[in-house]
Amino acid sequence: MTRAARLWLDTPLEPPLYGSMGIMGHYFHRILGELGYDVECSIVPDQPAALQMIPIPAAASTASMRSLRREEIRIFFDRCLSQVLPVQARGVKNVVFFHGLRYAPSVFLQSDAIAGFCTNSDYLKRVLLGLLRFPDLDPDTGFRSVRQLAFRGNVIVDAVPLVLPATEFPDGYPSYGEDLPGWVEDELERDQWLGHALRPRKLIAGATAAIVHLLNQEPLRSRLGRPVRLLVSDIDHARVVAAGRRWPGGDEVASHVMPVPWIHNQALTTLMKRSHFGLLHDWFPEPFGLYPLESVFQGNPIYTNGAGNLRHLLPPEHGIRVMEPTVPAGATGDPAGDPAGDPLDRYAAIAAAIADGLVSGREAGQCARGRDFIGQHYTADIFRRGLGSVLERIEQGTEAPPFDPATLVVELSPMVREIHREAGVVYSDVGDLRLPHRQIDLMVRIAGTPLHQALGELAASELTDLRSLLAAGAISLGSGPS
Repeated sequence: MTRAARLWLDTPLEPPLYGSMGIMGHYFHRILGELGYDVECSIVPDQPAALQMIPIPAAASTASMRSLRREEIRIFFDRCLSQVLPVQARGVKNVVFFHGLRYAPSVFLQSDAIAGFCTNSDYLKRVLLGLLRFPDLDPDTGFRSVRQLAFRGNVIVDAVPLVLPATEFPDGYPSYGEDLPGWVEDELERDQWLGHALRPRKLIAGATAAIVHLLNQEPLRSRLGRPVRLLVSDIDHARVVAAGRRWPGGDEVASHVMPVPWIHNQALTTLMKRSHFGLLHDWFPEPFGLYPLESVFQGNPIYTNGAGNLRHLLPPEHGIRVMEPTVPAGATGDPAGDPAGDPLDRYAAIAAAIADGLVSGREAGQCARGRDFIGQHYTADIFRRGLGSVLERIEQGTEAPPFDPATLVVELSPMVREIHREAGVVYSDVGDLRLPHRQIDLMVRIAGTPLHQALGELAASELTDLRSLLAAGAISLGSGPS
């Protein structure tokens, strides 16, 4: 019998595609059909709150939920759920595609109407499990017991890595955007090192400006033998230029970064094939990372701080180099790298690594391994098998076992990238943290400890710190053996 699936999206799914959400919608729709589903789609535009005064698309989609004619599975993209929420109904299994941390997860995490969550990376799966297992520590016992889990610990959660379209369209796929500007074509022909950072609103302006500035100063300028210029989104250009003016000689940053409009994917593919590197020093907790994978696939290495899943996309020495800025002891200000007075030498090691990679060609040479890995892990066939397996479990009514708080283990949050005890800084994907040394010592010491053991052994002041660390996203809870 033909199975029915309804797909709630926020972006049209037919080419030309727009951004990662358009890509995801296109592949979900296509693969569901290949899995034997009769697919019906509802497009609920993702709009700012001010534009949702008369949510006609949401009202139409909500009305359609009442018209159940047969058993069906309903798949909601998380960005739709501020307007359309899954409801419980006979014969319906609701699945949420959890795309990331910035799409109002608190709106839907507690809903009993959701039978399962599907994430697009193992990293995001671990993050989501940490949210679903968030403990409600009991103040009546001095926080020495778990009254319940504030969210749900028994919902099905699985990961299905996304498709990289370049595995099917190596010269680019049809998408919205402009052609490659003629002046960019000219820049590709100049005797210079050319990099790209075309991810609007995701980069850290101060860090990006600092790295470009250092690459064009001695001693790196002599080592490179020619200038380094960076293509950035026209949306980010003014911020990067302004950030460069914080340092002596930083006015030169304006001549080293160039604003590029939103270009279509075929133009982006051409640019990646012919430029030399990508710089993704981002604040955005990337849920997957199509852009860096595409760059590596085209032989163009990526240098990144590894925000979100960027540090998990490929094994080491496969074309993505992950480096955080240094944190001097006693540093003040926001450790994310954008405050006034941010020390330029924090980024010296990163700039030196990029210069070394450009001159040696080491990371560029590693991209061949990266391309092979991508072809083994991020294809439509792998996505089909993974999504089919997840939906089969959910349709069969398989449930995760009821969660026993006694099995919970304290872990460093998957969102924690690095810990600098001396400086009191924890690099985190949801905002870098300045913590007292005692809290950093506690989070390192109790990592791997069963929660019930920690609650029984910690002093009262440490229990308060434990609660603060959970709330800050510095630690989370995993499941240990029963």
